[in-house]
Amino acid sequence: MLKTDLVVALARAAVRDGFRAFRKRQPEVGLALKDIDPAHQPEALVNRVIDIGFTRSVPAQFRRALSSEVLFREPVIAAIPRGHALASQQTIQLAQLAGDRFVLYSRQNAPDLFDTIVALCKKAKFSPHIADSPNLWQSVLTMIEAGEGVSLVPACVQQLRSSGVLFPSLSDRGCHLDVIVAWRRYEPDAIRDSFLALLQKNRSGIERLMQP
Repeated sequence: MLKTDLVVALARAAVRDGFRAFRKRQPEVGLALKDIDPAHQPEALVNRVIDIGFTRSVPAQFRRALSSEVLFREPVIAAIPRGHALASQQTIQLAQLAGDRFVLYSRQNAPDLFDTIVALCKKAKFSPHIADSPNLWQSVLTMIEAGEGVSLVPACVQQLRSSGVLFPSLSDRGCHLDVIVAWRRYEPDAIRDSFLALLQKNRSGIERLMQP
């Protein structure tokens, strides 16, 4: 059978088991993982750089070209340095971070995430004092570990594990983000559809990986 490459953009923690299961089912298919920030995934899909994207939303200008569905809802959790006053608590309220500086992931790379975090802070009756907004998650964690601030992050970020960063859950209601799977509309692709079917079948298992 002809070997085909299926290029997927997704957080590594979520695809690990999916890749293993798909490899057993279709060992002749080549899988590739590309790290593309959410802001650029729709364009990458339209331009056939990737075949499946895992993102936060599909902008209006791409909705005719792309199909999408919500795969699951991912919790938003806190990220604080080990020396923080709240370090002993496994669950906190967002308002407890009102006096801290925030290190947020770049709005340019993930506008939906950035805007959701700011909106959650405002719902908790404060505006975050944003000290910096790096464009790499590892840089966000490094700055937190160095004591430069705290953050709110998707639960998948805790998979990057930094020894100096703790990830308490938030007790506030509504602290979650949609994880959306997107693909090109009106373009038959049996391999892609097989992978999508596997994702849907294992939706609950993937969601468990993302829990704090």
